[in-house]
Parts: sequence; structure tokens; C-alpha cells
Amino acid sequence: MKGFGAVQVFGAAVGVVVLCAVWRGNQSRLFRAVARPNDHPFEKFCILVPFLMTALGGMLSNLLFGQFAVVGYITTGWGDAAGEPVGTRWGKHTYRVPTLRGMVTRRSIEGSGAVFLASLCGCVILLSLGYNAAWSFVLLASLILAMITTLVEAVSFHCLDNLTIQITTSGACGLIFWLGGVG
Repeated sequence: MKGFGAVQVFGAAVGVVVLCAVWRGNQSRLFRAVARPNDHPFEKFCILVPFLMTALGGMLSNLLFGQFAVVGYITTGWGDAAGEPVGTRWGKHTYRVPTLRGMVTRRSIEGSGAVFLASLCGCVILLSLGYNAAWSFVLLASLILAMITTLVEAVSFHCLDNLTIQITTSGACGLIFWLGGVG
């Protein structure tokens, strides 16, 4: 099994673990590990919604953009995932982001920098290994995709960025390759 089917099986397995952790709440070590103190009292909502948005983003990206969906996976999986721990630990220059539940949520310039760097690294590796493109094209496309990832993450609603990043970067990569006459 490979491709989209493998991603679905992996997502379903992770989903079972996440649902069990959310169901157990504070009794679960996993729940306590992933629940953000700033999301109180909406921790369960802020675990389930991003998980569902990740799954939805992956499915839509795959259906809409085919071979470029993996770019959405890498920018979300590396870029967005790097932003939170860096922003939490070293974030000093914060900005407010919109939320669904009326909470006050902030992101940081430092975290956004981590989103950019991790997305850039992920895209360079992915595009150079997975697509038949010149190195200069890979670098330019990766820079553009990292900038798009960072911007989309910065303006997306809290808990929805796993959806918006995947769809936007997958589509943008397809457009970049089409405009560049690559692939």
C-alpha cells in the first residue's frame, strides 16, 4: 500500500490515538502533552479541530492537486509544526491571530521565522528528490513556497492553519510548476 491509501491508514491510526486521548482528558499523558495551556478551557476543541483540519486538508489537497499534495504535507508537517515550539520558547515579538472561539491567541515573529526555515528545508529536500526540476528552479520554488506557508500561517484562524497551509501550498506548487513549464 502506498500513496493516498497509506496516508489514510496512518491518519486513521493516529485518529484513534488522538480520540482516545481527548476522551480521557487530563487522565491521558498524551492529552496533557498536546493540550496548550493558552487554549484553556477549550483544550479538547483545540486538539480535535486541528486534527480534523489536517485530515481534511490532506484529502482536499490530494483530490485537487494530486502529486503536489505532498508539498502541503511537508509545509504543514515541518513548517507549521516547527513554529509552535520555537514561538513558545523564544517568541518575544507577538501578534494576535483570529480564533473561532473568541479566545485571545498570539503567534510570534520568531515562531513565524521557524515556519519559514522548516518549510524551506522541507521543500528543498522534497522538490529536489521527488520532482524532475533544475536546482535553481527547486530553490526558487522552495523560497516562494516557504514565504507562502509563513504568510498563510500568520493570517489563518487558530486551529484552522493545518487546512489552509496544505491547500494553499499544494495549489501554489502546482501553479509554480505549471508557470515554470516543469513536470
